[in-house]
Amino acid sequence: MEQILKELEGIQKSGFGIIGYQDKWKTRLLYALENIEFEEHMFYFSGGGFLHLFLHLKDKKIASIHFADLNIELSYKSWNWLDDYLDMQEEGDGFGFEYNKPNYDQRILGDDWTPKEFNNLFK
Repeated sequence: MEQILKELEGIQKSGFGIIGYQDKWKTRLLYALENIEFEEHMFYFSGGGFLHLFLHLKDKKIASIHFADLNIELSYKSWNWLDDYLDMQEEGDGFGFEYNKPNYDQRILGDDWTPKEFNNLFK
């Protein structure tokens, strides 16, 4: 978790404005990082210039934390590598295409998520 926060601080210092990274969001980010077991992480700037944090979970699913709209999304299927999740965009799968997969409404937390909702998603 400390490494992620250090990288995020570096991104902020570089002049990239992280939309939503205020006290409320920082509190939620810390809660998420303390309560998700993950194997690796990656920051990613999407085509729109928005910052995302991908967490590769122990069950091989991907948790995407979107800094623009302050939501957290859980991938529908498992992925062996974070890069695969990104590379499949050209095939209409992976990152950016979760909304097309079943149960999307149950796999996304909006900007006002509560710890209870978070715990239900990542149980």
